Amino acid sequence: MPGDPPVVALAPADSAEVPANAAGIGVGFQCPDYRIAVFGSLTQHGDYGDYGVRFSDSPDLGTDGRLATNPYGNDAGASLEPDRTCTAKLDTFDTAASPEIAGGRVYWQAYRPCTSCTPQYETGGVRSFVVRPSVTGRLRAPKRVYGGYPAVFTVESAAKLSGADVVLQRRAGGRWRTVVRRPFQLDRTELVASLPAGRQKLRALVVAGASRFPLAARTLAVRRPGRRSTAARDDGRYRGSGALAFRVSGGGKLLRSFTASVTVFCVGPTPADNRTEIAVARLRSARIAPDGSVTGYLQTKGNSPASVTLSGRLRAGRFKGRVSIAYATCSGERKVDARR
Repeated sequence: MPGDPPVVALAPADSAEVPANAAGIGVGFQCPDYRIAVFGSLTQHGDYGDYGVRFSDSPDLGTDGRLATNPYGNDAGASLEPDRTCTAKLDTFDTAASPEIAGGRVYWQAYRPCTSCTPQYETGGVRSFVVRPSVTGRLRAPKRVYGGYPAVFTVESAAKLSGADVVLQRRAGGRWRTVVRRPFQLDRTELVASLPAGRQKLRALVVAGASRFPLAARTLAVRRPGRRSTAARDDGRYRGSGALAFRVSGGGKLLRSFTASVTVFCVGPTPADNRTEIAVARLRSARIAPDGSVTGYLQTKGNSPASVTLSGRLRAGRFKGRVSIAYATCSGERKVDARR
């Protein structure tokens, strides 16, 4: 309204490049007190709590003077800073394709309602920033990996990667070849893969649509199978707590008919719908490596896929390790301790 201070964008500068941030990307603007409406001698005042910011992938304006679209969810509310300016944050709480992770240009505009104005919003100028993609992580491998035997490779990343895939590749013939690909799982994704013996160059990537983010790379010495630590003396039935049972056969070379109960946590549509339940992890068979280590993996197909991962080591008639299971919105893991 006439005489009121305007809405002014402060930071970042228009078209500035900003680093990706999974916790959200902030913008700053002036948010002075103002008049929302005047009814005769009665004036309705507004303050920083009445301001909002709209983020968009397009600079087009609607009939009310604000950015026409917000594909990232609800408009952001204002937070008051000590210097009496305001900030708001782009935080989609969504997927790895979100601009905070995948990058791209984002348009933003601060505004405030004004009942006595036409249109009934007072808006600041439209600015944009360009997100510089940045996804970091680590690739972990077992101490011993044998050629031709499955092993668990763990990719760790604190980035918000829901909806993305994690890919493990190895260098072969001058090219990077994909060994295994799995959906990202929270902060830790386990990839089960078999590698040929010899010195192997590995790298882990995150793939989200057309975007590819290198996470980590390492060189690994994959051993050739040699003298075994397991033998016929390890064959037989093994049992442990929690419906844990399996058999070892073939002169200590094969683990069969694994089954174990696992407590899983299931995420519901609302926090009140979260629950725990008991699942049963099953594996038909898994090969036992020369040092007694075991990696077993099952991935079902269909509309409701599930996965089971078993890792551990057999030594002197005792198997110790862990098993994990994931299906729908449920996941869980437990320690495995079984004796013959």
